[in-house]
Amino acid sequence: MRIYLLLDGRGLDGRGMPVEVIDLPCIIGSEKKSNVWINSPQIETHHLKITHEKEGWIIEDLNTEHGTFLGDKKIKRRVIQNGDEYRLAGYLRLRTELR
Repeated sequence: MRIYLLLDGRGLDGRGMPVEVIDLPCIIGSEKKSNVWINSPQIETHHLKITHEKEGWIIEDLNTEHGTFLGDKKIKRRVIQNGDEYRLAGYLRLRTELR
């Protein structure tokens, strides 16, 4: 099963532009060499890491100051479910799709 990330609702259908996770671990952050680069001062250089382990796709906050949230709950590490919608630094939406 593949995983796609949709950032901030900027796609034509309002759900975000899908980015397929290919290279693992996938680092999401504000460093230009990140697998998924986000140009924002509130997003840390290395904000999130996505890996694939025996229990499935894993999302992990990399000890960021502003955090990663699922709903109102701050998360550290969890198994990704299809349709999860995370907020990075409390504002940037990141939706996951398993296909």
